[in-house]
Amino acid sequence: MAAKRIKIMGGYEIQFDQRARGQETPYYVGRIFKNGKHVGGFENGGTGGPTLIHPPFVSKDFEKMFDDAAKKTGTDVSKMFEREAEIIGFAESYGYSKAKFSVTVEELWEDWVKQTIEEYKKYSL
Repeated sequence: MAAKRIKIMGGYEIQFDQRARGQETPYYVGRIFKNGKHVGGFENGGTGGPTLIHPPFVSKDFEKMFDDAAKKTGTDVSKMFEREAEIIGFAESYGYSKAKFSVTVEELWEDWVKQTIEEYKKYSL
């Protein structure tokens, strides 16, 4: 059975080729598609390190998606690390949820970003 592609914003789809619990963070490896074309990949070794997203233009697009949603909260998030990686966690939660959503993926994303910022504020901002 082929791995599931999870549609997100901007014509992107995320495909998790491997997912598991890591030592400190989730472990995953996957591919990124835009408008149906394979354009990059991502990975996190699950040991507490960063999520790597490649190539750089995809990482920048994902960071911009976070920043655009964050603007609606009025919070400066420029000092937050790994904003681009939030889309991977979001895609995993959204794509593998058994819930039926009555809102759009964009609305869910904006709520995800808002909650992420609130958590970040508790510790850093």
